Amino acid sequence: CLRQRWVVSCLGVTVIILLLAVLIFPFTVYVSYYNNVTNLLTTRADSSARLFRNYINTSPREFYAGAAAYAENFTEKDKLEFEVVDRDGRVIYSSSFSRLTGYVTGTPDVAKAISEESTASYSGIDSVTGQRVISATAPVYLSSGELVGAVRYVTGVENINSRIFTLSAGAVIVAAGGLLLVSVTGAYFLTSIIGPLNRINAAARAIASGR
Repeated sequence: CLRQRWVVSCLGVTVIILLLAVLIFPFTVYVSYYNNVTNLLTTRADSSARLFRNYINTSPREFYAGAAAYAENFTEKDKLEFEVVDRDGRVIYSSSFSRLTGYVTGTPDVAKAISEESTASYSGIDSVTGQRVISATAPVYLSSGELVGAVRYVTGVENINSRIFTLSAGAVIVAAGGLLLVSVTGAYFLTSIIGPLNRINAAARAIASGR
């Protein structure tokens, strides 16, 4: 009947489209958020590396002294962690701790940045803390061209994941509302059509039977 065809063709297609949208939306938001944060940290690491290279660049001692002051006065400790590592990849200063001696990070971006002498980023599990993080590391050079260490920015992803979950939940609610709206309006439309059609069919059958 007409109602069954509408359910299969119209409502069925709507359900499939909304289901695909609900499945694709969280993935799209996830990729977008993680890429944006990675790009932000990479840009920050590059900028800090240039700052040290241009203004604190005469000797390793000057670099380490400037790095210590920068870490101590870092103003975004509630969002990011700033670290300074030596050429062996060991953290010597951090915005989160007053003293660190020989701390080795649990992400591969530090070793990659130092060995390849280029900025590197990482998104995944920190093997030391066990937390999921996003980090970026940029090598730092003295005015002589000597590699003296690197700067690293790292942030946890709890807030990002929470935001993604909130947006995804909102998408599910919107999709459910859209499905309900389509169902209600479709049912009303079918009722307005089926009623007159049934009366017309009944009249036609009466005429055909000679009544």
